[in-house]
Amino acid sequence: WYNAMVHLKDNPGDYLDEEYMMSIFNDIKEDLPPFEDYLDHMFTEKKTTSIGGKEVLMSKLRDELFSPEQDANMSSTEHMSGLVKVIAEIGIKEMTDTNKAIHRYVSANGPELAIYSHKHASQERRMALRGVPATNDLAESSLGGATYQLQRFGRIGIKHAAAVSDVRRNGWLRRGTKEEKGKHKRPAGLFHTLPEPVQFAIMESAIKDAPQQRTRNTEELDLQRKAKEAKEKLIHELNLHNSTEAYIDAIYYYKMYFSEACMKDMTAGEVQKAIDLFPSKTAKLDALKENIRMRKLGLGFDWVDDKWSKSNKAFGVGVLTSRLIAIIQREGRDECIIPTTPPVKIASRSATVPLGTSTPDLEKLEEKYSDDAKQIRKTAMKLLKQRESEGKGSLAAECQPWQRPEVRELVTKRVEVYTAVDVGDGKECIWWPGRVMGVHKEDRQEVLIEWDPLEDVAGWEFGGRAVQKLKNSLWRKDKEGAWRMEYVDTGAGEDSDDDQ
Repeated sequence: WYNAMVHLKDNPGDYLDEEYMMSIFNDIKEDLPPFEDYLDHMFTEKKTTSIGGKEVLMSKLRDELFSPEQDANMSSTEHMSGLVKVIAEIGIKEMTDTNKAIHRYVSANGPELAIYSHKHASQERRMALRGVPATNDLAESSLGGATYQLQRFGRIGIKHAAAVSDVRRNGWLRRGTKEEKGKHKRPAGLFHTLPEPVQFAIMESAIKDAPQQRTRNTEELDLQRKAKEAKEKLIHELNLHNSTEAYIDAIYYYKMYFSEACMKDMTAGEVQKAIDLFPSKTAKLDALKENIRMRKLGLGFDWVDDKWSKSNKAFGVGVLTSRLIAIIQREGRDECIIPTTPPVKIASRSATVPLGTSTPDLEKLEEKYSDDAKQIRKTAMKLLKQRESEGKGSLAAECQPWQRPEVRELVTKRVEVYTAVDVGDGKECIWWPGRVMGVHKEDRQEVLIEWDPLEDVAGWEFGGRAVQKLKNSLWRKDKEGAWRMEYVDTGAGEDSDDDQ
């Protein structure tokens, strides 16, 4: 290995030469056939755990190293040469450092220092080290037992981990020791206290059942893996569904921000005056909370505080008014940018400080995130419009002014009245738009309206004028005779390809 480090230091490009790298231990393999079997197992048969818990053959990883297919790995080939040289220099430094135990195993350090190396170790030392484990995992407690099992077999079931650790801790397989002078006799473990025929029966039973047990373990792992994949798929679909519903809410609040329902571009005094106009505390709190949600949910401003209570005590009108004033003041500053679309809240990787250049694989993940966001936007807009047509939601109702305008303020403006019309087989209530042409009787809230044409209603195919009573009590209600300002959706917050 030391010689390989010296070679790679001078020839870093050989690190990606499969023929050279896989022949480093050829001399040892010829002398130690078990070591050759070990290498075949490690680089051909062994499986490792990759990100996401998927098993990957070491041979597949080896192929990706020497013949990469992933864009990130292919693009790093040039950088690898410089990195290999640095690693080789560090490896040589470590193996020749007399402060490190490894220097005693490196033949290149000479016979005086490399006393444990194969080349310089005495015959007596070689015999003494034969069969000695290189680690102390077996001496550790239950954690060491589980680690040992994982190192040997790659994975371990919970029940098996517990059994192995119990056997080791309790010494059930421990052989007894004879009493010596000055020492206490060490008792034999449970297994060795059993009659010899019973011991043989236990061993034969275990050997006979081992293939069946391994098959069952493999089947359980396959079921576990499939269940995990199904769970991940379900979570992904659920996250997309939840994100779609959240985005529909965001669309409503985004559009409300650009309507008369939003209090913006106002001074502190103007905000306080607008809040004072509400007839009740409940109405004031509703207006304040909705205006705060327009910024938090509609615009995606994370700095907006949308908590309504503290220690189970609800905030009052004064606290929320001060909060809204602070939000409006911050909106007026140059650094506060109003987004062109509502935010899409979907599960994504944690935001971290980038080090170096983004890899192609990372860029693909970012593209997938972007594709999910586009799909959520399209699905959300489709659902929103479908629900609007089914009467399960109304942007027009949400985007109304909070205060009811006086009838004299309505002249030349367009309104909608919830009117029952004859559709042939009965009556049906619709929001009928029209323009207020003048005030008929102000004390009775009556105005003259130029109604828009209704092609399916007899007598109103070309529109017409009529006096309409706009009761104060029916402002923004949802029953016959109710009225509101006409709302025209300008498409704010929608992508250009949403309709497509």
